[in-house]
Amino acid sequence: MNNDGYLPGLKSFVDAKPKNHVAQLDKKGRLYRWDPKEEPPILGSHSLTKHKIIRAYLEKYVAILAAKPFQEEFRISLVDGFSGGGVYRHPLTKEIISGSPLLMLEAMNAAEISANEWRNKNFSLKADFYFIEKDKVTFAYLSKQLKQNRDAYERKDNINTLNGGFSKELDRVISSIKASGRANRAIFLLDQYGYKDVTLANMRKIFKQLPNAEIILTFAIDWFADFINETDKFKSALRNLELLDQKEVLLSLRKQHADDWRPAVQHVLHHHFFARSGAAYYTPFFIHSVDSHRAYWLLHFSRHSKARDVMMQLHWEMENHFQHFGGSGLSMLGHDPRKINETKLLPFEFDSAAAEQTNTSLLESLPRRFSEFKNGISFDQFCDIVANETPATKAMLGKNISDLSREKELAIFTSDGRKRRNGVKIADDDVIVVPRQKLLLPTSCQ
Repeated sequence: MNNDGYLPGLKSFVDAKPKNHVAQLDKKGRLYRWDPKEEPPILGSHSLTKHKIIRAYLEKYVAILAAKPFQEEFRISLVDGFSGGGVYRHPLTKEIISGSPLLMLEAMNAAEISANEWRNKNFSLKADFYFIEKDKVTFAYLSKQLKQNRDAYERKDNINTLNGGFSKELDRVISSIKASGRANRAIFLLDQYGYKDVTLANMRKIFKQLPNAEIILTFAIDWFADFINETDKFKSALRNLELLDQKEVLLSLRKQHADDWRPAVQHVLHHHFFARSGAAYYTPFFIHSVDSHRAYWLLHFSRHSKARDVMMQLHWEMENHFQHFGGSGLSMLGHDPRKINETKLLPFEFDSAAAEQTNTSLLESLPRRFSEFKNGISFDQFCDIVANETPATKAMLGKNISDLSREKELAIFTSDGRKRRNGVKIADDDVIVVPRQKLLLPTSCQ
């Protein structure tokens, strides 16, 4: 704890965070309510960003994995675990806009059109959809929207609507996906209304049975922190999150800190989620909205570094829409809380200032990190190792390594041992070494 009474690195988060948060849920714990006699609910401003990145990620996902010119089809399953009623009203214009089920359909149709624009032979995107909604009235509302939607009509034979809870329907969905083919590529959108509807056990089940799956999870960190108490309800939530052994720690943080207990709790949670999710890679960033009075995480989990890198690219493309409160370079908050220092950390917003900060940090930290690999390491392997430690994309890492080679801080060799010229664009199988540590060709290349 520093002299201000805050945990290391947290004061800036507290200073930037709105006060007096009040969750506005109905009696059934719902943030949104779809009534057939009323207009659709107004979408929260933070969700505009969330929906934008979900659609963009789905389209980019297909573009990357279906990039081979002679590929005639691509199969994917999309699961919306908390589908809602399918439509909302825009928070500013009040016009009707698509919810996540319709966004998924729109993204797949757009991705298929895009893939066919540059091919000579017809390309077919075989997407299966699983829309899960527990509330009966909301489910009926969603079903009506799907019947009226053109994108849904074109794929009606591949749409599965399930009136039940996500946990109850999960085994059924997994079995259906496994029966659809060998690759079993799937993206699960788990946009829960709070923090207690998705269990880590279910996430591990997804990754164990569907290794090529990815999970996009939302988590209302404020709502969780608001309800840290001694009640049985909170104990049940802790059980779902496998945090019963951390109950006393959480209660202690809640009692010992005044304004800083929410970010303090966040420190406990983010690495816990990743460690117990069954994933190999993740991004743990906050959705930033000047109009929202809540702190939402948008977490992305996968077993492949490429998926993580694509999500990071989107965070940078959508600058100012996401935040994290921590280091840049290879010291990102969320990799190792023990290494957070006492200096004030300003909001990192994936803008030009954050890019400059990241590049400066990488130029300083990369040689030190490469010195850990006495025989050198390939660029691809290195990116896999440090992926969860940095907000940098693979391209950003490559550029900074190239710049360091120009300054003779690093040396680059081809996979067969030939020295590459300084400042060259790096290939995945290039081997990087620290010249001062080992001037000769690394043994891994001999």
